[in-house]
Amino acid sequence: MPAKGAASFLLHFPGPQKGAKGATHSLTRKDAASVPQPPTLNPFMIATPDSSQPHSGDVLPNSRRVYLPGLLHLDLRVPMREIALSPTRTFNGSLEVNEPVRVYDCSGPWGDPEFKGSVNDGLPPLRRDWILK
Repeated sequence: MPAKGAASFLLHFPGPQKGAKGATHSLTRKDAASVPQPPTLNPFMIATPDSSQPHSGDVLPNSRRVYLPGLLHLDLRVPMREIALSPTRTFNGSLEVNEPVRVYDCSGPWGDPEFKGSVNDGLPPLRRDWILK
């Protein structure tokens, strides 16, 4: 039992008993502070402070952003990431060319090298005209 006024929380550890689902242990803040942690992490936080910042403007290797036209709305541009693949060596030793693969690019406007906005400015009003119709 933790000392009076000490914060406690529950952690779930796999139990050593055969067939046991796990054991629940009480851990105080003092105990948690003694658990080895990487020096940049808070023992109560998983994410690092900079992990929540947008990084999608970084260039991704062997890929480029392409746009497909919309089917219902022709002015719509669907962002895709076209990933270049390396050739495959076949059993007889020849090289077989692999065509690029396209996947949906969910990085938002920050994945577009032409976009010059910031997180503080918010997103551009791309859907404004659709809403006003």
